Amino acid sequence: MRSGAFALGLVGGLIALAIGVVGFTAGRIGAAHGVVLSGFVTFCSLAIPVAGLAGAAIVRSRPLIGALLMWAATAALVALLGLNCVSVAPAVLLGLGGVIGLMARGDKR
Repeated sequence: MRSGAFALGLVGGLIALAIGVVGFTAGRIGAAHGVVLSGFVTFCSLAIPVAGLAGAAIVRSRPLIGALLMWAATAALVALLGLNCVSVAPAVLLGLGGVIGLMARGDKR
């Protein structure tokens, strides 16, 4: 079960990272034009997917911490982008990876 949580978290994190690169670019363009919260957008565009990928990497050795990181990335992604056609795939994959990671707490590898 830990491998399944790892795989779902990895795919969800990579999709979120692809979305984050677009958000990072938009934030940098906004900063060039003097938009107020562009620094926050650029930071969150890369911090959220990195948290999801870190959770996927940690879920094999520490399932609870990995699941919480994936859930935090899911919550932040949905809070910032909303639940729409862009964010639904990484949100579902990271959320399911967190659920499976939490269920794998009792496994002894």
